[in-house]
Amino acid sequence: MTIVEKGMKVFNEWEVRALTLISFSLQVILIAFGSKRKHTRSLWIMSLVWSAYMLADWVATLALGTLARKQHNNLLESFWVPFLLLHLGGPDTITAYSLEDNELWLRHFLSLVFQVGVAIYVFFRSLGTTGLSLIAVPVFVAATLKCGERTWVLWSSSSTQFRKHSKGEHLMETKNDDSENTLLQVDFFFTRLKVLFAGMKLHIDEGVRCYSQMMNKIERPEELAFRLVELELGLLYDVLYTKATMIYTFFGVFVRCFSMLASVSALVVFPNMMKRHSIAEHCSLNNVVVTYTLLCGAVFLELYALAMLVTSDWTKLWMVRHRRQKLHSNTIIKGKRWSGFIARYNFMSSCLKQGVRTRIQELLPCINEIFDDENVTWHQGIDEQLQRLIFQQVKEKVIRHMDNLLDAKLYKKLLNHRGDYVLEGISCLENLKWSTIKVEFDHSLILWHIATDLCYYDDIKKLGASNDCNALNRYSEISRQLSDYMLYLLIKCPNILPKGNGDIIYTEACQQAIGFFKSKKVGDIEIACEELLKLESSTRPAAEATMDIPIDEESAPKSILFDACRLAAQLQKLEALGEENWGWQKKWETINKVWVELLTYAAARCDWKQHAQQLTSGGELLTHVCVLMVNFGLSEQYQHRLPVSLFDRWIPIV
Repeated sequence: MTIVEKGMKVFNEWEVRALTLISFSLQVILIAFGSKRKHTRSLWIMSLVWSAYMLADWVATLALGTLARKQHNNLLESFWVPFLLLHLGGPDTITAYSLEDNELWLRHFLSLVFQVGVAIYVFFRSLGTTGLSLIAVPVFVAATLKCGERTWVLWSSSSTQFRKHSKGEHLMETKNDDSENTLLQVDFFFTRLKVLFAGMKLHIDEGVRCYSQMMNKIERPEELAFRLVELELGLLYDVLYTKATMIYTFFGVFVRCFSMLASVSALVVFPNMMKRHSIAEHCSLNNVVVTYTLLCGAVFLELYALAMLVTSDWTKLWMVRHRRQKLHSNTIIKGKRWSGFIARYNFMSSCLKQGVRTRIQELLPCINEIFDDENVTWHQGIDEQLQRLIFQQVKEKVIRHMDNLLDAKLYKKLLNHRGDYVLEGISCLENLKWSTIKVEFDHSLILWHIATDLCYYDDIKKLGASNDCNALNRYSEISRQLSDYMLYLLIKCPNILPKGNGDIIYTEACQQAIGFFKSKKVGDIEIACEELLKLESSTRPAAEATMDIPIDEESAPKSILFDACRLAAQLQKLEALGEENWGWQKKWETINKVWVELLTYAAARCDWKQHAQQLTSGGELLTHVCVLMVNFGLSEQYQHRLPVSLFDRWIPIV
C-alpha cells in the first residue's frame, strides 16, 4: 500500500470524526467568547469569534453532507446527526456577528430547510428503528426547534421587524415609588431607546419624562448615570446579536428545558443501550470516544446556557418587574458590559512618524496602516473625572434651558452647540467662535486638536520642572484624551461622526505638517509644537510657503495648520493679558468644556445603526454619551408636535 493510499484511508476514517469534533469545538468557542466582544477590544478575541462564527455552520453542514454521501454509515456516526443539527441551532450568546446578518434571515432559513432535510435523510436511513433512535429522536426534535428559533431571532432582529415591534410596544409607565430601583429605571429608558433606535420619533413629553427620571435623585453619582447607560446598551446588544428576544419567553424556556432533558437522558441511557445491543462490539473505540464527547459536551453547553440565563440582566429585570425580588443596586450593576476604554490617535505623533518612514512603507500602503495602528493608536481607560465632566455639562445645559425644551427653535439651537455655547458670554472668548460655528465640524475638530497639543506643550515649557506641571497634567488630561479620541474617530471610524470632508482636511493638514517638519528638521514633538507656534507671528503667505503650499496670487491660500496655530496663539495670549482672571487653569477648564461639547454634538448626530455596530467591538464612549443625552431628553428624535392621541407617542420618520 502506497503512502497516498494510506493517507486516503486515514482521511476516510477520520473525515467525519474530525468535522464533528471541530464543529463541537467551534460551539464551545462561540458560547464562551460570543458575548465577550461587547466588553473587550481584544483583537485576538474578535478574530477568534469571527473565525468561529464564519466556520461553524459551514463545518456542521459539511459533516452532514459527508454522512449523506456515504453509502453505509455505522450506527454511531448516524447517531451524531442530531448533535450536528444542534450545533447548527447555534449558542444563545451569538446569533448575528453584525447587523447585516439579521437582514439575511431568509437566506439562513432556506439553508436551514436544506440542512434539516439532509439530517432527516441520514438519520432515518441509518438508524431506522434501532434502539439508538429512541434516545436520538428527542435530541433531534430539540435541535430542530433550536434551528427554527435561531432563524426566528434573526428575522425578529431585522430592521423591518424591529421597527414593527417597537412601534407596537406600549411605553411603560414608571411609578414614583419604583424610581429608586435601578433596573426599573433601565427598563423605563430602554423602552424608549428601542423606539428611537428603530428610527421613530417620540413626542417631547417623553423627553421631559426621561429628564424627570434622571433628576429624581439629583445627588446620584455620575458613575451610576453611566452605569444606567451601560445596562441599556447591554440589553440592546442582547436584542440585536443574541437569542435574548426568544430565550426569555415561555417558548424559549420550554425549548431549553426540553433540550436539557433530552441531552441528559441521552447521556444516561446511552451506556445501557450500548451494552444491551452490543453496539461497542461493532464500532471502533474512536467512534465511541467521539460519541461520549458529543453527549457530555451537549450537557455541558446546556448547563452553561442555563447558568447564563439565570444570572443575566434579563432575569433580574423580570424578577423586579414582577416584584419577585428587590435587588440592591450594587447587585444589579456588577459585571462588565463594555470595555471602558477609548482609543487615541495623535496628529503630531503621526506626522512626525510619517516623516521617518522607510521606502518599503512608502511603497506599500497596507504596511503604512499597520505602522500607524501600532505606533500612533493606543487605548486608555476612562476615568471618573471625564465621566463627571460629561455628566455635569449635559445636566447643567438641560437644567439651564428646562423652560425652553418645549420651544422647538430654542431646543434645536441647544442641540446645535459645538463649542460656541462654552464661549458665549465671556468677552475675551467671543473672538474664538470662528473656530467653532464658522467652519465645518471636521474642520473645527482638527483645529482644536492641533491647538490643544500646541497649548499643552507650550505650557509645559513655561512651567518647566515646577510642581505646577503635575497640576497642568490633571487639568489638561480630559482635553488631551477627548482630543485624541475624536481624531481617532475621524480617521479610523469616520462613519460614526457627522458627514463631512474630514479625511481630505486631515490629509492636507498632514502634508503641510510633514513638509514643515522636514524643512525645520524637527523630530521631537515638543520642538515641533514650539516651531509651529512661531508661525503665528509671521505673515500667512510666508508661513504657508514654509509648509510647501502653493500660493495663489488672486486669493490667500487656506491652511488649516496655520489656522490651528492662530487659535493656539489666541488662547495663550489671553493668559498673558490676564483678562478676566484668565490663567492656565481657567484656560484648560474652558478647553475641556469645548471638547465635551464637540463630543455631545457628534454623539447626537450619529446614525443609530453606526452606534449599534460599535457595540460588537467593546463599545464607544460616543455611543454612551448619545444615550446619556437621550436619557436627559436631548435628541433630535424628540418632536414638538402634539400626539394624535394619548397613546400615539411615537412618530414615524417619513
